[in-house]
Amino acid sequence: MERVHKTDTCWLWTGGTNGRGYGVMGTERPRRTSYVHRLSYEHFCGPIPDGAEVAHSCDVRNCVNPDHLSLMSHRENEADKANKGRAPRGEGQWRAVLTEPGVRAIRSRVAGGESRRAIAEEFGVSVSNIDMIVTRKRWRHVE
Repeated sequence: MERVHKTDTCWLWTGGTNGRGYGVMGTERPRRTSYVHRLSYEHFCGPIPDGAEVAHSCDVRNCVNPDHLSLMSHRENEADKANKGRAPRGEGQWRAVLTEPGVRAIRSRVAGGESRRAIAEEFGVSVSNIDMIVTRKRWRHVE
């Protein structure tokens, strides 16, 4: 707790963080680097079941306030992130192949009658990906 600054709402970890802003610290048993929000949850709330993630209701990555922490499955945590608008989408995805202008061009070219297969080959994606772009199942945020 010597590396925690308590505000009116959050308890902010002032020690080391990883590249994404989550508080981390080394532990001796077992010897490893651990996320401090998980350590806080375990200390104040109890064990974390296998496969569970500790989520922040406050969305402050270095917060360790146990009142802001809850258990979720990975799927629930990802859905929570998406619902709050924090999930990367489109070009922000680390493995994105397409760009927003490319998606607009794909939609325009399909609407103009071009072959989906030819467009898919040109852009280096599958025909099913082209279908999902045109039907707005993917890249729905792009007008």
